[in-house]
Amino acid sequence: MYIELLFIFTVIFLVGVKLLSAKLGLGIIAFIVGHLFYFYGKDIQSKFSIPLLIFGLYLAGIHNDSLSYSALTSIFGLYSYSLGNFSSGVITVYSIIFSVNLNAFFSKKIFVFMGKVSFSVYLIHLLVISTLGVFLFNFIYEYFSYEVSAISSSVITILSTYIISIFYFNYVDQTGMIASTKFQRVTQDSASHLNNKFNTLVENQLTKKSSGRKKTRR
Repeated sequence: MYIELLFIFTVIFLVGVKLLSAKLGLGIIAFIVGHLFYFYGKDIQSKFSIPLLIFGLYLAGIHNDSLSYSALTSIFGLYSYSLGNFSSGVITVYSIIFSVNLNAFFSKKIFVFMGKVSFSVYLIHLLVISTLGVFLFNFIYEYFSYEVSAISSSVITILSTYIISIFYFNYVDQTGMIASTKFQRVTQDSASHLNNKFNTLVENQLTKKSSGRKKTRR
């Protein structure tokens, strides 16, 4: 554990002296933190895990120009967004994985489904927000208040994103994974076949050399 912590502080130092970019540094630290979770993570009670989860979700929405996060941005400045998202991931993951109740709750089918299509959602959500989301907000805002427009357009956009992601997952993501699996098998079989032929050729050459040496000695 001490080696991992030393490595983390080394990465922080390298980021501080600008020998390493902040994003790359946080990525490396996240990898090490995952390692620490696996080997040294301890279960926590719900009275601690639920507040941790709420705080982690709060950090996930951080924006440098938001009044809701002014206390954090006054301390961390331009790094607030990156540090907030990084800290949110660490805190949220720990609070769920190491809490029996939260782990059971987030293992329900709806959350498993959301995890399954999460990559598809990640790929298409900006496109949906910048097209459908903006259109819906502007349209609804002509007839209702800002709050109603923001909430209703957000709900419809989120639902639409997941509906589209289902089709994307089934017909693009899954197809890509099947194709990559087949390609991997073909390349592995080809590599194995070439390797076997090479080994056979080497063995034959060694056998010929060995036979030639025996005849010479005679």
